This record gives sequence, C-alpha cells and structure tokens, in this order.
Amino acid sequence: MSRYTEVTRKLRFVRKSHFERFAAPWRSPRTRLVSAAAAFCFGGLLYSLVLGDGTRYPDEADYLALARHALEGLGYSLDGTTPYTERSPGYVWALAPLLIVYDSIHAVRLSQFAALVLCAVLLADIAARSGHGALRSTLHRADIAVLLLGGIAAYPVLIYTAGTLFPQTFIALGLVGVLWLLEVPEPKGRTALAAGLLAGWVAELSPNALAILPIGALHLALSERWSPRQMLPYAAGASFVIGLWTLRNLLLTGEFIPFADNLTTNLQVSFAHTAALEGIDWETAVDGFSSLSDRATQLLSAPTVYLANLGDHFAWHNELSVAEEWTPLRGAVMYVTYHVLLMLVALRLALVPIARLARIERTLLSLYVATACFHALVFARLRWRLPFDLLLLLPALEALLICRAHWYRRIRTALS
Repeated sequence: MSRYTEVTRKLRFVRKSHFERFAAPWRSPRTRLVSAAAAFCFGGLLYSLVLGDGTRYPDEADYLALARHALEGLGYSLDGTTPYTERSPGYVWALAPLLIVYDSIHAVRLSQFAALVLCAVLLADIAARSGHGALRSTLHRADIAVLLLGGIAAYPVLIYTAGTLFPQTFIALGLVGVLWLLEVPEPKGRTALAAGLLAGWVAELSPNALAILPIGALHLALSERWSPRQMLPYAAGASFVIGLWTLRNLLLTGEFIPFADNLTTNLQVSFAHTAALEGIDWETAVDGFSSLSDRATQLLSAPTVYLANLGDHFAWHNELSVAEEWTPLRGAVMYVTYHVLLMLVALRLALVPIARLARIERTLLSLYVATACFHALVFARLRWRLPFDLLLLLPALEALLICRAHWYRRIRTALS
C-alpha cells in the first residue's frame, strides 16, 4: 500500500468517525423532538418580536385589560368596576398566571407557541395508545410528535393565530388535553374528574367549543377502558367549573349566564337575519327572540338557511374586522392548505376498508362534525373552527402513512 493510499484511508476514517459522533445524538427520537420543539418556539418568539408590542384586534386589548384587572383585585371587569359577562372567563384564567410571571405580550404569544408544541406531543401520545393504525405500528411517539409539529407549521393559519391574543390556541390544547386524559391506560375516578374540569374550562374558553362536553362524555361511555360509574366524576368536574361562573353571574348581575353574553347576542343577531329573509322587521325579530330553542325552532322551518350556515363552516376565509390583516397571498395559502387538509381526511375515510378508524379518530371526526352543526345555529367564523382543524392533523397523517405502507408493499411485491 502506497503512502498516499494509507493517508487517504485514514482521512476517510477520521471524517466518518467525526460524522458518526455528530449524528449519533440525532438518531434518538427524543432528541429530534426536543430540537424541533425548540426551533418551533424560537421561531414563534422571532415572529412575536416582528409583530411588535402592540395589539392588532380590539379583543386582544380587552383580554389583557380583563387579566390585569383581575390581578389587581378588581375582579372580572373591563373597566375595573362593572362586572363583565360579554366573554367567557376561561382565556383570562389562563392569561393571569402568565402575566404574573412576566407581563408582556411576547410572553403570552410564546406560551401559545409552546401550547402548540404540547398539542403535538399529546396527540402523538394519544396515537401511540390508540390500539392500532399506521402511526402506532411504524413510528416512535416522539417522531409522530415531530411530524404533527411539521403539520402545524405547514398550516400557517395556526401560526398566525398563536401570534394573536385570542383563545383558539388554548382551546386546541384543552381539547387535546381532555382526549389525552380519556385515553390513559389505567383510568381512575380522579382522571375522569380531571377530564371533566378541563372540559369545563374549555367550554369557558369559548362557547364555540361546547361540543367537547357531550363528545367527551360519549367517548368515555363507549370506551372499554372506562366503567359507566366514572361518568359521574366527569360530569361533576365540568359542572363545577361552569357552575362557579354561573353562580358569580347570578350573585353580581342577577342573570343566569352559564357561558357568555355574546353567545346570546350572536344567536339573537342570527335569528333576526333569518327572520329578515321572511320579511319580518329586525326590531320585531330581536324582541321575539328569547332562547336557543327559538333559534332551533326557526331553523327547523328554514332548513336551507341552516344548511347554508353549515356549508359556511368549511369556508377558507371570512371578512376580517381589521382589513389590513387580509392579503391575497394569505388567502391563497389558506385556500390551498385547508383544502389539502380536507382532502387528506377524505382520503383517510376512503381507506377505512383497508384500515378501520381508531377510536380516537372516530372521536376527533365526531367532535369536528358536532362543532360544525353547533356553529351552524349561529354563523360561521373561520377562527372558531381553527382548534378543530388542528385535531384533523392526526387522521390526515394516518392517511399518509397508510398510503406509504401500501406503496412499499406493492414495491416489495413487484421486486420479489
């Protein structure tokens, strides 16, 4: 062997050994997850800094004022004096502890990006527990979380929403948290109680997420892991959270408000809009509205209006109150990404003859449909739907992995 050949071989060995030492930590799924999560949160922090210290929507300033007044001992009040009932208090309950640690809009935004990471981790753990499916059989749960985090990044409206002071990101985390608790391997009464408390908090984050209460209960009732008697602590936990807020409103305002005044307002406006189509005067319609049952009765006699509202739930954009927040590029991105998500979910349903739906997939799809049906009672808003869009990432990823496994089998068969 020549001197040149020997030196070249040694250099190659050194390069290979250095590369293997560098790459070795990245072979660990947990390392990949931690790295992806850190990069995601760091990107979220940079995004927040680019957005600046100001708020872009009136609601954002209101939520900050409510949280700061609560910390100052002024109660749940927008002006520091008058008891406030227009919005549910769940988001303020989440903001207040954050503002204690660091009173900054950047801290709130960063916490919401961290909440998206936690959503991916909990969804991955749920998928790993689900009993069957491509996600469980082919990937480590940390790798599932990385793929789900990639799915979140590939659906930019979730990133945009995490950069606002709206409750949608925490709603998504609460929904995933409830389902995670209902999928624990060894359920106990205290687990059901925790799931109920969390479901009650989600309902108080926004009435738009009310479907989690019955769907969570149904998931618990139909699961072979739970016994029927554990339905009681679940219901008790949810009732406790909602009851506290209702009691507060009864004592301070004398009104029965279990969620928020704006739910009644939205129902009233929707009732008047539909009545106007029938030639009824706006003020007369508003005066004739008294409860949710009036709206339901109205829609039974006007099913086309309800179906139109149901279709609007799946719209890819709404008119924004702050017009400068809308651009053609953002519209194009939302159009493409949302329809790709829907097509992947439709593909997952088409693959049912090959791979049946896991229990958690059935629950996620039921929650999505039930929420659409509830929203159709009022009117559609894209931001109301976003937390539930995030949940669809799980069946969408499952569809991709089933197709990949099917293609690999076909290739191996062709080569054998």
